[in-house]
Amino acid sequence: PVQILNGLSYVPVAVPNTDGLTLIGLFSPEQLLSESLSIISDQEPVTIIVVDPAYRILYRRGNLNPEEDLSTHPGFKSALNGVSGVDYLQTVEGEHVITSSSIQPVGWALMIEESWEDIASPLLQTTQNAPLIIIPVLGLAMLALWFGLRQIVQPMQALEKKAGDLATGNFDTIREPVGGVPEIGHLQNTLVDMAEKVEEAQDSLHSYIGAITDSVENERRNLARELHDDTLQSLIAMGQFTQYAKYWNKDEKVNQTLDQMTEQTDQAVKNLRRLVQGLRPIYIEDLGLATALAMQASRPGQSEGVIIHFSQEGQERRFKPEVEMAFYRMAQEALSNIHRHSDARNGWITLTFRADEIILEIRDDGKGFELPPDPVHYARKGHYGLLGLYERADLIGAKLTIQSSPGDGVLIRVRLSDTTKGTDTQAPSDG
Repeated sequence: PVQILNGLSYVPVAVPNTDGLTLIGLFSPEQLLSESLSIISDQEPVTIIVVDPAYRILYRRGNLNPEEDLSTHPGFKSALNGVSGVDYLQTVEGEHVITSSSIQPVGWALMIEESWEDIASPLLQTTQNAPLIIIPVLGLAMLALWFGLRQIVQPMQALEKKAGDLATGNFDTIREPVGGVPEIGHLQNTLVDMAEKVEEAQDSLHSYIGAITDSVENERRNLARELHDDTLQSLIAMGQFTQYAKYWNKDEKVNQTLDQMTEQTDQAVKNLRRLVQGLRPIYIEDLGLATALAMQASRPGQSEGVIIHFSQEGQERRFKPEVEMAFYRMAQEALSNIHRHSDARNGWITLTFRADEIILEIRDDGKGFELPPDPVHYARKGHYGLLGLYERADLIGAKLTIQSSPGDGVLIRVRLSDTTKGTDTQAPSDG
């Protein structure tokens, strides 16, 4: 139906799109008819009227009595009923020729009225053929609108959605064709090329990060070995020599100094052993991941008042060293965040062994924080430790999720499915 907006007539056209929504467009019949019929009406004294089935005037050019009842005017009624024809009307100016035609599929009526004296004009032929001009023009306009909706708007909407998926790391969806005009296809091909380059760069970055991680672990292992075999042994020997000196010394003031040296040496040995254990957790190599995490939970924290609870579910089994070390380092980083940032009273480590997966959960009852919309935004918020957790999980093929909101603490879950890829068949099954 024709819609009247601000005194102007518009015809709506609706086309469903691929998302289950309906795209609606409007075109102005007055503007379309004005452009199509200007060749006739601008050159000769011709009256042209287009009405809808309710006899509302959609287009008017020429002389017309505004009080005239158009339903009684020759030609309109028959044209609205789908019948075209020619009528003759006797007026005070002389006889007029009235050409009427039905405009389908909109059901409008076109009436062209001109003086019989102008019949001999060369323009008469154009006037008589006007209905044949209007109908194709309207059809082409509607076809152009439909083409624009189906071949441009809908494909661009689909491409926009795929570009959004690409931004989240989904590199496969952009390769699915969206159709549309060739230019949209060229644009999609450009996005596909860009996606392939980004994916290749991302794979290279992951390989580089993996190599750096392995290098860091090797350096930690070497440093821990040197500290244990050299520095730690030297401190232990120094403590023993101090004890020997105290045994042979008879001066009370010197003994007091030796006691202070012994106490400081013992404290240095404890601190160094804790440092070596952090650099190279020997428990994970000898006793397995569960025992190493239990020992990590029982160690004194970096802040007072935080109690770490550890629990294990399922039958423990061993995994490849890089998998166990990645889980240990992620738990270590999460516990460090609890001690430094959470203001929590309690923290929990839960390690679950299942037939087809292993799950590590670290949570706290601290202040929590507002999660960024995407992990790539962690660096902008200063959460570099959390970003490192994602990288470590990705390196071993695990999925990491973080849940938090202000006042509700933080829950970090690491899930590694299909653990046959990470199982160390050479390691003892009893841990």
